[in-house]
Amino acid sequence: MAARLVAGHWEGDHIKGPTNENINGLVREYLPKGLDLAPISQGYLNAIARQLNNRPRKCLNFETPAEVFAREIMNFQPIAFYTTHPAFPA
Repeated sequence: MAARLVAGHWEGDHIKGPTNENINGLVREYLPKGLDLAPISQGYLNAIARQLNNRPRKCLNFETPAEVFAREIMNFQPIAFYTTHPAFPA
């Protein structure tokens, strides 16, 4: 599956559809719809993210998002960037 990391989330087909709706439901367990988020601390939001990222998912063959992300980062191969632009001399 081709995906790329963009501004804090994976961009690809797997963030659309039922899986995304399932995650929205999980978030709503912690943060009900209509809740004023202003008084909620960043630490509490981080704790929610940590719990959700360490919860096994059927769509990930019962691995956690944290496990899959760590594996993908370990296997990441940077793409060489070549240019002949004058601002980037060879």
